[in-house]
Amino acid sequence: FDEFIHIFADEEIEPSNNSYYVPEWLPDGYAEKEKMIQDACKSHIWSNGEKRITVSQYLGDVTDAYLDNEDSDYTTQDISIYTVHYTLKNGVYMCIWANDEYTFMLKCPESVGWDNVVKIISSVQEVTPQTPTK
Repeated sequence: FDEFIHIFADEEIEPSNNSYYVPEWLPDGYAEKEKMIQDACKSHIWSNGEKRITVSQYLGDVTDAYLDNEDSDYTTQDISIYTVHYTLKNGVYMCIWANDEYTFMLKCPESVGWDNVVKIISSVQEVTPQTPTK
């Protein structure tokens, strides 16, 4: 896992807090299936039967993130406050964008529709987990 992270990050970065980002809006019928929360990578997966939406966040500037655009169009679009790079390949949207601290990746089926992809990205908000009280 450490080698994987170093492929993408130029330097070791310490998180400023333990917050993470998730979309506040998803299309009807999607329920949380799985989540992985670590310092350098956080991923959430929602499913609707066989269809899956995945939102991942990576610590730091993952400008070398791999966006497979062989045999597909590569497009950039401003969505909300972000510049989003995306492809549509084999029926799957793959979108990448960043803020000052994290790089985000969204994968979802084409059947979700581009308008809903925009709504998902626009709804991504920071969540700070509550510290358990004793």
